[in-house]
Amino acid sequence: MKIVFLCSGGGGNLRFLDLVSSAMPMPIEVRGVLVDRPCPAEQYAVSRGLPCGRYRFDGTDDEEALAEIDGWAPDFIVTSIHRILSPQWVVRHGSRLLNLHYSLLPAFAGSIGAAPVQAALDAGCRFIGTTFHRVEEQVDAGAIVCQSVLEVERDEEFSSLMERVFRSGCVNLLNGLCVAAGES
Repeated sequence: MKIVFLCSGGGGNLRFLDLVSSAMPMPIEVRGVLVDRPCPAEQYAVSRGLPCGRYRFDGTDDEEALAEIDGWAPDFIVTSIHRILSPQWVVRHGSRLLNLHYSLLPAFAGSIGAAPVQAALDAGCRFIGTTFHRVEEQVDAGAIVCQSVLEVERDEEFSSLMERVFRSGCVNLLNGLCVAAGES
């Protein structure tokens, strides 16, 4: 399974998948990484010798970014980027675009990064989790591939909850890629 990551931040999910696939016999290969800014995900990709490119993802250089991805011939593109992709991405890659969202969609749809975790905490949610879903033109409305659910502990601090959600999301990412591969 050939994977490309679109990243904006720390690259935690990229690191997890790359390290797991390096440490264990798994049919997963990270083929490349595209970032929208200098970030730890880019530094990680470079340190691991992964092909890496930087684009704005604002519609002005989509064709260049898409062409680079086409050269890597991925089975799936994981959108760990803090941007809403233009419709051109969905038209070109359709069901190969997958996203890990830090909420139990449809709750807190449209929020990016850690914002849905904070929103769930502020709302007093008893349960939170992650949703691995297909990307469509409508934000966070694609078919759900799989979800993970965590109970929010009484008086839990944001940092503790975020760490648990992140770890759960890593496992959900791996599970979701396996499910998506089986559906393709």
